[in-house]
Amino acid sequence: MTTTSEISYALAEELGLPDPSQYGIFQSGTDGVEKLCPQLGYIVDIQNGWDRNLKLQTLDDWRLIKKIKLFFASKAPVNEVDEANDISSIPTLVGHKMGRLMLKRKLFLDAPAGTDQSTKETSIEFDYNQAVHEVMTGSYLLKSRDALMLGALQLRVDLDENKKYTEKSLKGVDLHKYEPKSFITGNREDWRLDLIKALQTLPEESDKILRMSDYVDYLKSRCPLYQSTWIFVKQKEDSKLPEELFVAINATGVYFADPITKEAIMRIPFTQICSWGHSVAAASLVTGNMTKNHEHRLITRQVHSISCRSTLCKCKINLEECCPR
Repeated sequence: MTTTSEISYALAEELGLPDPSQYGIFQSGTDGVEKLCPQLGYIVDIQNGWDRNLKLQTLDDWRLIKKIKLFFASKAPVNEVDEANDISSIPTLVGHKMGRLMLKRKLFLDAPAGTDQSTKETSIEFDYNQAVHEVMTGSYLLKSRDALMLGALQLRVDLDENKKYTEKSLKGVDLHKYEPKSFITGNREDWRLDLIKALQTLPEESDKILRMSDYVDYLKSRCPLYQSTWIFVKQKEDSKLPEELFVAINATGVYFADPITKEAIMRIPFTQICSWGHSVAAASLVTGNMTKNHEHRLITRQVHSISCRSTLCKCKINLEECCPR
């Protein structure tokens, strides 16, 4: 049978993305929570968990990557949020009404040396589509003005012509698809007018890839947890932290985040991490120095797929050199 890592690697190669190891298959349940599937997990087992009466794809089906559009549908919304914000930009496999699999980027590292410009642009476009999806589905805490600016930047990407737009020229455009559902409050017409005003403040840019980069860069500047690897964990040793939480790891450090709001509770810079390790079902992070330290013991089912050690290593941090003695 085919594992999720085999599928994600093959799909990333088929799409022309650099370093396929940075991508993975994510499962979204009926609660909207997206979780990285275990790298060694079998696709058919995951689908079987959705609905035992659902017809499963066979091994031969999954290996025919050239038929990607047959299974990872080009248009496959499963709820009103997806319909409003067009989830179809992300390669998606819909499993009846019980679940969905998506190819997403799980690690955000620099492209390998020698990557050609075309591949870099493909990567930027993929990152942009993933960022839009995550913003629209409420993955990040945003202020209203930031949500408005992201909507304007997204609209600028979709508009083909390079000119100043007015309320009249945009009359036929559904501008509400550029508003995250969590911000749909009050007068919808006010949102439309504010979005047009925000769009008019943006500089003209004829290159669509650069317009996509502007969106990603703005999101990165407003959300410290953007471009993180997320791991759901349980812990009992630190009374200052909730028992269940997310560990988010990106280039700026390791974060502990609220399991519901995903708001950062604690940030641990890489320079404060003295050692790390993991077993089959738990990971350990030790902070401090050789004379005084504190261990964070984290229980998680995801340790075998994205262990803290492998993630930290891939962030190119030499912990031994950074650790204060």
